[in-house]
Amino acid sequence: MRFGVKFGVDLPADPDELVQLAMRIEHLGFDSIWVGDHLVIPRHVDVALHRAQVGGVEFADKTHNDVLDPILALTYLSTVTTRIRLGLSVLVIPYRDPILTAKLLATLDVLSRGRLIVGAGVGWMKDEFMALGVPYEERGAIADEYLALMVELWTSESPTFSGTYRSIADVAFLPKPVQKPHPPIWIGGNGAPAMRRAARLGQGWMPNFQSPDELRPKLQQLRSMMCAGGRDESEMTIAVGCRLAADPSVAPSGSLLGGTRADITLAIEAYAALGVEELVLLSPREPNLDVRLAPLERFAEQVHAIEARD
Repeated sequence: MRFGVKFGVDLPADPDELVQLAMRIEHLGFDSIWVGDHLVIPRHVDVALHRAQVGGVEFADKTHNDVLDPILALTYLSTVTTRIRLGLSVLVIPYRDPILTAKLLATLDVLSRGRLIVGAGVGWMKDEFMALGVPYEERGAIADEYLALMVELWTSESPTFSGTYRSIADVAFLPKPVQKPHPPIWIGGNGAPAMRRAARLGQGWMPNFQSPDELRPKLQQLRSMMCAGGRDESEMTIAVGCRLAADPSVAPSGSLLGGTRADITLAIEAYAALGVEELVLLSPREPNLDVRLAPLERFAEQVHAIEARD
């Protein structure tokens, strides 16, 4: 089992704090660090739509937060880390021009020496789509086409693509990403459309806040979809986003990891038994760096003890 840390859009905007945070996460032995994506934050959000999209999690108002661009933030962090994988959880694919996005991601993969994971999603915040002038109802079709175009740019010596939204021909695209054939694309989302997209074109699936019991039937469906499409389940990495209890006295529940070392062991074993390869822990929202890192430090100590025992 590998373990990552997800900050969503809650990264500190202070460069020194950002560097310290990433370096301490890497030093603790975590395998990946994940950053979320918003370009603008509408002041009025459809909260019911948010609950439907992300499994009942309450929406946290971000209108007063600094929200860094995730690709630039990870590129910056690639210069101060050496081992940890750099993940987008998730990049909202319809928001950006696909050629520019492909260039930025290829650059990040090159500068990080092949540590990028492209977590990809279609987005849920309808008001943000409206503000950006992107048709919300077409976001799935746009995402599929943009991802296909990006893969073409990353892998073809003479990229050619004809689509509904974008087309290219007779161009060069260099440098190619370090990872071959391209950086892994992990599709984010809990619902059937995300699962179908992952089964069709993803190298990974990243549901959020799913307990082992909730995850089990969905993994069966995903593997059936892959089989129907002629793909082997070994081609798919399963990574699950979990919450991490800030208070060690809080008992584990569902996708919330907490409690004693034995509780943590049982939770990890339950996910591993389903074929989950990576657990991505949502970092607590705390302005104080030490307070924010304390649960992650405690978890790292528990996991190291588990690994030493095994």
